[in-house]
Amino acid sequence: MTTMKKLIIYTFAVCAFGSLFTACTPEEESLFSQSSAERLNATIPEYTDLLCGAPNGWVMEYFVNNDWESGYTYLMKFNKNTSVTIAGDNVWIGGKYTESTSMFEVITDDGPVLTFNTFNPIFHLFATPDNVVGNGAPTDPNNPDKDLDESGYGHRGDYEFVIEKGTEELITLRGKKWGQTILLKRLADDIDWEGYLALMKEKKDKLFPTNMPDMRMVAGDDVYVVTNMASGVASFYPEGGDALTETTKVPYIVTENGFRLVKPFKGTDGKGDFAVQTFTIDEGIGGLLCTDAAQDALIYNYEASRWLLDTKKVWVFDPEALGGRFADAYAAFAAGVKARPYNGLKSIRLMYSTTGKSFMLAWTTTQYPSPMGMYDTFAMGEDGTFAFEFDGKSGDKNAVTTYKNIKAVRDFIDLLQSATYVVEYPDPLNATYIKFTSTTDAEDYFHVSLL
Repeated sequence: MTTMKKLIIYTFAVCAFGSLFTACTPEEESLFSQSSAERLNATIPEYTDLLCGAPNGWVMEYFVNNDWESGYTYLMKFNKNTSVTIAGDNVWIGGKYTESTSMFEVITDDGPVLTFNTFNPIFHLFATPDNVVGNGAPTDPNNPDKDLDESGYGHRGDYEFVIEKGTEELITLRGKKWGQTILLKRLADDIDWEGYLALMKEKKDKLFPTNMPDMRMVAGDDVYVVTNMASGVASFYPEGGDALTETTKVPYIVTENGFRLVKPFKGTDGKGDFAVQTFTIDEGIGGLLCTDAAQDALIYNYEASRWLLDTKKVWVFDPEALGGRFADAYAAFAAGVKARPYNGLKSIRLMYSTTGKSFMLAWTTTQYPSPMGMYDTFAMGEDGTFAFEFDGKSGDKNAVTTYKNIKAVRDFIDLLQSATYVVEYPDPLNATYIKFTSTTDAEDYFHVSLL
């Protein structure tokens, strides 16, 4: 009986307190003066004005959802009449500057959404389900000469984008279907569109030429080899690891001062100790520095000697970049093989002979376009200097004959092996061009470029 009384009293007290509390607050105060639907609708004119407020338009860094093609640069000018002019220059639209005008709208869906709601042939092609062929598209694994049938997928690109946030300088979008992060960056008012897109192509070709050797990325305590950059898809694998089984591919886009990966690369060990995405050229360091918050990473070129000793690399003397005695010696070499049976010099090279199992100084002539060469031994000092050693007897038959019969050829080889050299990249970011400078006379130098 006592227990029941206590329960009834307790219950009554709670009810009384609850009633008192309710009486003090008869209705819940609204945190917002508008409903969520009203607030969402208010963003439509705000984002429309923001898009239309850039007099010269925006740069879109556009990505599709696959790991075999790069990002694409598009320029967009939004107008109050809901028209949008789009310009691009990529392989899928003929590899030349092209403009096309269509319509756009900011609507409410999953939040505010930017939709390109009429067909634009140079932009919507990435969102159509047509089979993708050519230009590096996937091929049938059972028949490499045949394009893979991807009907129903296409490039897996978006034409509608959730607007996540925006300022007058930067708008962050997310593809509604495929989820890729897409950036719109305000274009300076005085920039010529066609010139800008040409410059971006030039930047990519200069930063990552087709014959670019592998690079090295140090991210904290982790070290990775970075390969395949010329393709627009960066490949990472641990230094010393297996490139075949440990490679991660991440598409990227070249920016005005570096490049950005489609998503952060977090390593291949699963630990997630770092997450790098955006890299900027750092001339002082001579590399590409990660600018993401709280990330310490740098991509740079391996030492030049690594590639000079690579048996798969062929280096060609640059006849326009010779100094001191090498200028005269090269000219004499060219004059020496001008007469028959050679009919003129085409190139002088440093390369590896798979036949002779040796490095060699080789040359090609008009009559003999295949390289002929005298075998040499690269000697590397502990300080990284280079030296050449020839015995004057070893080489392929045509080269030995040329060496015996033409004094200028012998003089050039003697000059080459008369000194030791410092080897370096004139541009630390360009590993396709190397300078040899004599350690005893800085006026004697020559440059070689990667074939």
